[in-house]
Amino acid sequence: MKSSALAITLLFVSALVISRAAAASNPDSLQPQVSRQESLAALERMIPQMLDSAEVPGMSLAVVENGKLVWLRGFGVRNLETKTPVTESSIFQAASLSKPVFAFAVHKLVEEGRFDLDKPLLEYLPQTDFETAFLKRPLDDERMRLLTARMVLSHTTGFPNWRNGEKRLQLNFDPGAHFSYSGEGFVLLQKVIAHLSKQTIQRFVAQRVFVPLGMTASSFVWREDYAAELAEAHGPLGNLEDRPRMTEGNAAFSLYTNAKDYGVFLAAMLKQQLLHKKTFEQMLKPQVQLPARWGDRSGQKAEGFYWGLGWGLQGTKMGESFWHWGDNGPYKCYVVGYPEQKRGLVFFTNSAHGLELARELVWRLWNDDHATLLRWLGYEAYNSASAILAQTARKKGVSAALAQFHELHQANSSYQLNESAVNDLGYLMMRMKRMEDALQLFQRNVESFPASWNVYDSYAEAQLRSGNHELAAENYAKSLALNANNGGAKQILSQLRPDRPRLGNAHFALKGYAQARLVTVAGSFNDWSDLHTLLEKKGEEWTCHLELPAGKHLYKFVVDGKWILDPANAQSENDGNGNVNSVLIIE
Repeated sequence: MKSSALAITLLFVSALVISRAAAASNPDSLQPQVSRQESLAALERMIPQMLDSAEVPGMSLAVVENGKLVWLRGFGVRNLETKTPVTESSIFQAASLSKPVFAFAVHKLVEEGRFDLDKPLLEYLPQTDFETAFLKRPLDDERMRLLTARMVLSHTTGFPNWRNGEKRLQLNFDPGAHFSYSGEGFVLLQKVIAHLSKQTIQRFVAQRVFVPLGMTASSFVWREDYAAELAEAHGPLGNLEDRPRMTEGNAAFSLYTNAKDYGVFLAAMLKQQLLHKKTFEQMLKPQVQLPARWGDRSGQKAEGFYWGLGWGLQGTKMGESFWHWGDNGPYKCYVVGYPEQKRGLVFFTNSAHGLELARELVWRLWNDDHATLLRWLGYEAYNSASAILAQTARKKGVSAALAQFHELHQANSSYQLNESAVNDLGYLMMRMKRMEDALQLFQRNVESFPASWNVYDSYAEAQLRSGNHELAAENYAKSLALNANNGGAKQILSQLRPDRPRLGNAHFALKGYAQARLVTVAGSFNDWSDLHTLLEKKGEEWTCHLELPAGKHLYKFVVDGKWILDPANAQSENDGNGNVNSVLIIE
């Protein structure tokens, strides 16, 4: 017999699937016409239940109608331990919702006649500054001279999102050729604007956005008065997480704000305030079509999804919309605006699960469905099959979660798991050191999505970290067979072969740790990857040889996920950020 909880879940899911299917076949049947006040009142009653189901401690939400901020509420708590409530003035990290605000200020500079979106950035910034302050090396790719602000704001620079560790920042493709989301591009544009305006990012944006709009709670750098209002960050298990207080502004992610201030900014976008009409039209004009999948450069495109200048763009049954999301880990947020109706919403949460609420909020307010967009970004709804699986797995374990999914799926075959969501849950289990749970999830993904190279790669990694090298090699090989460009799989497979070369001018050795399942060396020579360079167990010692260039190299050993200094090497160095690393000098 089903438990009462499972029976309730089963009924809820069946009703949800049926209602969604009916809505898809008949958009006019989505919801009876109700007044704005009735809709907001219903939402106010519903949100606490949503927060509880999604395991989100707190949220602040603002709604704009007819270009005016009409509804502002705080829900839940700022801190699960102290139970301090979220209020209308609670401060959150805005994460990537920083980018549209910065883009707005850049367009203001264009209107001042001091900046051209299509002029190469290196014509504004001295090459020496570009090399030292941004590239951190001499310019060695002439394509970087083609970079413009338009490319930055439309994410077509060719840069990756972020460079890893000390990795050399390189272009992944010709500037302007494709969409590839990049925070690095915004950092470059910020440096150009700082040089041109002689202002910090905080003063630059405050002068053009914060002060004119009365956004008194917003800043790209930490303010001491935030301490009394800050919504504390909570990780995927509801655990409090320490987050750095950003003392240097970053155009890509460092904005602190609240829902009231950002709602005012959203209203300014919708009623075309501070900028000229043609400027707004340019910002919301499609510049590039988005790929079919995040990070995909196969040439396949996502139908109806574009990027403008600082905003994502999507056509829906309500008309054209602009949107952005924010994800700083335990801070997640979302904003959407509909220019024709001059309506929109923005919400902030202090939880790793916050974006699971976005679809339902938009749906309940305006009967508009952002599910495809959010899934493209990699976020499931809190009441989806994958989210319910994750909620049960965190509380009761993966076996119980999979059993629950199977029963719900048997009752309704349209109840399906999402590949990337299950993969993400598997990595969460690995971070929690729940390796058996992780292996179950990755194996489930392999069985469900046998044509995906990524599921084999993830399953192989879990096997490798569990010490099952033969199964790791087998699954890395399957991943490579589906994707010959999987460089990580090639690198690891070359080390798992028994005939791998063992010569090099650098010898790494770690004695002891006889019970360890996986020992690697991570350093400045391999982008600090804890899976790039494996050590082989030889008697009482773990060893490997590498061919390294002359100079200084920093490194640490990684033993079953724990990073340690080389106990046989007394030479170490503090990197200035609290990290101490072993030092190897190659003559």
